[in-house]
Amino acid sequence: MVKATSIIGICVIMSKIDFEKYRQPWETGPHWELKREFLERYQSDFPEDRLLCLAQAYSNIELLHCSYPEPVMREIAQLSYHLKGCRKFRELDAKLEKERNDKPELQAKKAGKKNFKL
Repeated sequence: MVKATSIIGICVIMSKIDFEKYRQPWETGPHWELKREFLERYQSDFPEDRLLCLAQAYSNIELLHCSYPEPVMREIAQLSYHLKGCRKFRELDAKLEKERNDKPELQAKKAGKKNFKL
């Protein structure tokens, strides 16, 4: 049987994780905020290595539109449901998509039937 004091001690240690050391140089302010929110929210629910993997997958899905095997996608969807950053980025993404659709100059140009010789 685990003593309550041991569990409290573990929670205190987990709450003192310095997530800033895991920030990558390419993670901009808003991108890092998204990932850090995930890390802080779930720091006591997973071992640190699993938490870091899930947070990276979460930010890859939200920001880069990556996909993973179905069990991972389901888990990330469940975990991200209550995160504020997730909603914020989805709203921003929807707004940008609408702007792209409304402005022809922002849409990808279709290649013509030109033959190019190398």
